[in-house]
Amino acid sequence: MNACTPPRAIDLELREANVMLGSAGFAPHYSGAALDSLELQPVRRAVELLLQQQEPYGTVLFDRCWNVRRLNRGAERLFATFLDSNSLEPRLTSNLIRAALHPAALRPSIVNWNDLAVLLLERLTREHALPPGDRERAELLAEVRDYPGVAQLDSDPSGAGAPFATVHLRRGSDEVRLFTLLTTLGTPLDTTAQELTLETYFPADHASEAWLRR
Repeated sequence: MNACTPPRAIDLELREANVMLGSAGFAPHYSGAALDSLELQPVRRAVELLLQQQEPYGTVLFDRCWNVRRLNRGAERLFATFLDSNSLEPRLTSNLIRAALHPAALRPSIVNWNDLAVLLLERLTREHALPPGDRERAELLAEVRDYPGVAQLDSDPSGAGAPFATVHLRRGSDEVRLFTLLTTLGTPLDTTAQELTLETYFPADHASEAWLRR
């Protein structure tokens, strides 16, 4: 491997590729521009367009550690209904993993919390294993594993035979079932751009469709 041959062949994340190049004495190959920078303006415009087009369905933009970077009005309404954000620390409401797994956040509103928590932990564990030197991911994984009830999770989700996983939310008279679609940049050459994910929450049945449109 030399400075002109970045280590894409072994399917590294761009951030980890930069670390390996630095360890070998080379300069980082991939930039890491801020989301609000001029370099990422086309990405930012595409994100804003998608956020608007998905209304009334909630859509959230998050980074590699599940920190919320942008969200549309549909997502704001969804979280306002099922999450009492005024009484919570911002670190819980601004991170999707913490919001879903912490007992004081969305967890009381998630009917199928065990199934969802198992799937989220599996995904977070896989993502942490890709670049094992990622300290922020490691700290997030260790934190949520210490939440009450997480260590006792049943590792066999009851909906394993379904075509897709759903999240079943209920709070008072409000109830909705959702599934998600994820959107990422197709050919990223910047670490920030690669680590951005758009998650859209679509209705899983007609009643949920009607609820979202109301």
